[in-house]
Amino acid sequence: MSFATYHQTASSPQIMNWSLVKHLKKGKFGDVYLVKNAMTGQHQTMKAVPKGKIRDFDKCFYHETSALSCLQDIGGVVNLFYSESRFATHDFYIMEYLDANLDDLRMKNFPMTFRPPTILQLLYEMVNIAEAIHTRGIYHQDMKLSNFMIKFTPGYSQLKLVDFGMAATYYETTHLPSRIFFLNKPYSSPWVSKECAFQQSEEIVTIGMVAVHMALGIVPWYCPDPMRMLYYKTLFVEDPEFFLKPYNTHVDAVVKNFVQTPYGELVDYNAKRQILADAYYKMTACFISSNIRAYTIGNDIRLD
Repeated sequence: MSFATYHQTASSPQIMNWSLVKHLKKGKFGDVYLVKNAMTGQHQTMKAVPKGKIRDFDKCFYHETSALSCLQDIGGVVNLFYSESRFATHDFYIMEYLDANLDDLRMKNFPMTFRPPTILQLLYEMVNIAEAIHTRGIYHQDMKLSNFMIKFTPGYSQLKLVDFGMAATYYETTHLPSRIFFLNKPYSSPWVSKECAFQQSEEIVTIGMVAVHMALGIVPWYCPDPMRMLYYKTLFVEDPEFFLKPYNTHVDAVVKNFVQTPYGELVDYNAKRQILADAYYKMTACFISSNIRAYTIGNDIRLD
């Protein structure tokens, strides 16, 4: 859906206080644009979701805006500035502009992968973000590299979680039938893939699986056949070292601790952070921090 089609009555690509700069990407539930706020001059991100064509689109808009509204004071979550659902053809919302997601960084720097200390530092931030949203009773349910983005500032950068279209509250995951089919999702835990209720422990398992993607650049349990992928995924969680041994990732022990988090366990986030801090100090002789170092190569951001 083009921006021009979206604004059938407009003589220029502008809606309310925002003017179009460029189309960024087309996602499963809508289009994402870079826009400029006419009041502040700041660049922001607009997500336009088609209305009514598919019921899931309306649900996605509701769940994302509801979750983000509850999480606005959390530094590791993308800021929501405005949402609008009164237009006939689309819902849209305005968020802060972020520079690049981790999967884009991985692909732009292929065949290089994230260095082990960088992986540990990113995992440290992911645990912080998970704890913050879980404390509010919200599960993201779709953590993956493309949903973690970097906000670049000179010297240091900030990791932020985006795309809350699959987010759910603790009540929804434990008392209502799941509205999400997890079997074909590579980073869902084996328990969730088997339609068990989503728990905070499963977000930690997912973070451990995301770490493997960062370290290897591939997902070793992936298979186009969802049932076979579940089988491989189960084998991986039971014995991650068997899968990782040929690659010498240097983060095998951390991955094992995360992916073998018992289903339904009340997560000790401090213990997870301590494991990451100890591994980081062993590698670098430095203390881990929330400051993510970053520098530019041309127009791209690459983590170090």
